[in-house]
Amino acid sequence: MKQIVNVSKINHKDIKIYELNHYNDKAFYHVGKIPALIIDDKMISQGKVLSDKELKKLILSTSH
Repeated sequence: MKQIVNVSKINHKDIKIYELNHYNDKAFYHVGKIPALIIDDKMISQGKVLSDKELKKLILSTSH
């Protein structure tokens, strides 16, 4: 989560970050593997740790 915060700050993106740790949260977003990245209620990535470059691309292309 720190990595996402850092990438968003560097790129001047104001995003909200939530940690999903309840079974119902995982079921709602269809999370099968962790870590998972969900932006705007859409599953973006799961099951792998993304690099800063990958995070930047995903955050800039999907967030407002």
